Amino acid sequence: MTTPKPFIAACDKFIYTENLRKEEDVEGTVDESPMQVPGKWDTNRLKGDSKLVKMLRDAVEDSAEESGWAFLGNVGSNLVQKQPDFDPRNYGYKKMWDIFRAIDLFDIDEVRADNSSNNRLIYVKDKKSDRK
Repeated sequence: MTTPKPFIAACDKFIYTENLRKEEDVEGTVDESPMQVPGKWDTNRLKGDSKLVKMLRDAVEDSAEESGWAFLGNVGSNLVQKQPDFDPRNYGYKKMWDIFRAIDLFDIDEVRADNSSNNRLIYVKDKKSDRK
């Protein structure tokens, strides 16, 4: 059974239950639902999904500063606002950062939050952007 689109759109954040299962629970099962993705999508498959590419580019553009760089946290928030069911796990990736690296359409910059920690701030910029 699939979830009706109006219900998904009415949510602030929608998570498919398939994404909540532990990996070992999912392995070896056959699930015909459209959200069950066996393994990670490779770069070509990600780039070939025009809806995904547009969604990511729009979220980066909407979150970007004048320089074209956008803080990844803001991009993620923007994505979820517009597409409550977006989840990188639908494409086989655990984190938003991983899907941006894999799709290879964006420049990525990591900045240390401060000198004393390992915390990083991640920024992304569309490679097609004419902003510098």
